[in-house]
Amino acid sequence: MTTMANLQAGTCGLIVALRGGAGLQHKLADMGLNPGCRFELISVVPGGRVMLNTDHGRLALGHGMAEKILVRVKNSDIKNGQ
Repeated sequence: MTTMANLQAGTCGLIVALRGGAGLQHKLADMGLNPGCRFELISVVPGGRVMLNTDHGRLALGHGMAEKILVRVKNSDIKNGQ
């Protein structure tokens, strides 16, 4: 497992857990990002925005939020050294 912020564009995976407080978890849930949600990353700006596709549409997250989302990847597109 790794965080969403550590992935590269084109990576597909599954959200397995959300770290952070109740407020952040509620905000992510409102966007449809819950454990079990499948996603594909569209773009990743190092230290910046992460854009992804889900069954709920296209979403943009800040780097800090993406760091709180633990994922399991379906391919090996994790950044070198992670």
